[in-house]
Amino acid sequence: MLPWAVRIRSVAPVLLWCLATTVVAFHGFFLRGEVLFYRDIIFSYAPMKRAVALSLAAGEWPAWWPNILMGVPLLTEVSAAPLYPANLLLLLPFDFGSLLSLLIILHYPLALLAFYALLRGENLNRIPALVGATAFAWSGMILSESSFCHQLTVSVWGPLLLWAIGREGRSPALGSVVWALAVSGGAYERLLLLGPLAVAYAFLRNGSDGVRQSLLSLLIGTAIAGPCWFPVLTQVLGASTRSGGLAWVQATRESIGPARWMSLILPVSFIDAQWNSPDLDIFAGGLALHGSLYLGVSTLILAALSARSARRGALRFWAGALLVGLLLAGGSHSVFFRMAWEVLPPIRLFRFPVKYLWLASFALAVLSAYGTEVLASRAMSLRNTLLAASCATLLAIGGGAFLADRLHDRGQSGLADLIDEAQLGKGIKLSQVSHLMFTFSGNDPAPFLRNDLGAYKGKVLQHSVGLRVHKHQAFIKAVYKKVIADGGKH
Repeated sequence: MLPWAVRIRSVAPVLLWCLATTVVAFHGFFLRGEVLFYRDIIFSYAPMKRAVALSLAAGEWPAWWPNILMGVPLLTEVSAAPLYPANLLLLLPFDFGSLLSLLIILHYPLALLAFYALLRGENLNRIPALVGATAFAWSGMILSESSFCHQLTVSVWGPLLLWAIGREGRSPALGSVVWALAVSGGAYERLLLLGPLAVAYAFLRNGSDGVRQSLLSLLIGTAIAGPCWFPVLTQVLGASTRSGGLAWVQATRESIGPARWMSLILPVSFIDAQWNSPDLDIFAGGLALHGSLYLGVSTLILAALSARSARRGALRFWAGALLVGLLLAGGSHSVFFRMAWEVLPPIRLFRFPVKYLWLASFALAVLSAYGTEVLASRAMSLRNTLLAASCATLLAIGGGAFLADRLHDRGQSGLADLIDEAQLGKGIKLSQVSHLMFTFSGNDPAPFLRNDLGAYKGKVLQHSVGLRVHKHQAFIKAVYKKVIADGGKH
């Protein structure tokens, strides 16, 4: 099979899963032609996106739109994200409501694919990577952001940015482009999380060289996206009431307090028609801003299993990110948020600390992938143990006889008799047996070998050798080509 066909075959199940989950989640759109209209979409995003589309269709710079709220400077409206490249989809000759809904919906499979690429970049197998990506893209918070177009964009470009800068020894060009796309989406409070997260992740993967590359990517990407953020900065510093920072009461609206923690593990939302939920109801499904904060019970269980993962450095990193996300989302209930509020002035420009729960959802999804890897390795270890026992038994029964026969054929009858006597007379003791597992792969086999050996509790001495060749298929192809070429000489 040709290399491109192998690649398509390997990614096809992932693409089908993305398509299937998206159709199920938004079946009303795909099967009945319904459009998204809940709350902020109909009040804000749809009119502004329509204004952007009309300006672009007329070949005009989307600087001002007079027909909304007595006039709106579109370039300073972060929620409109007027220069976000995906807005070009709105220029297609179809119903605007359907196009806007499609623009929003497409971010979900793209977020799943981006997160999958990130986890595969960490040498996770397909199943753990797909579990983690699914846990992120379809968590309650991300799904609730279908009514917040600009917030949703970071769920695509965030994991893709980490994937780009996590690749060792690569040019910062790709990371710069991805960061510029994230900035053009307009979710600036979420970028305050993504930027430091990207630099820290680069250090985790590639040390100080990774930090330098990631900072260069962020600087170049910020410069590329200058037309997107410069008008916003000018408006915030000049005309906006946020220029001096929001008051504490305003900034900490929608904080997650003790009465809201149950909303992270209960899938049912109890938000009423007025977007209110009882303050003292610990079973409330979310807050007024998000209809659901559900992280997923299965996701939490898998994340707990990640404590047994051999990826100790990465495990500590993402557990720390999870804790930071939860503490920031605590808002007025969190001493940590208060400290950040005092030390980091940019935080004072934004409302709704619950939005920082995005970082917790992100980290928890990665941990759930690690937990799935642990679960799979346990099952693999059991299978390998049974296989090793079976092989040892077969070798003990037939391996010695085969070797003895070959020695007889070569005239070494004395040694052959000793082997027959040891096998048929005295028998081979367990203490005389040792196992060697040799692997040859393109991915890093070390975590799986460590897990396998660590799970074995028997008395047989265990050894393992993992040979890793990054260009695995190319190496095999070259070996076969050499063998065939040399074979033709004889």
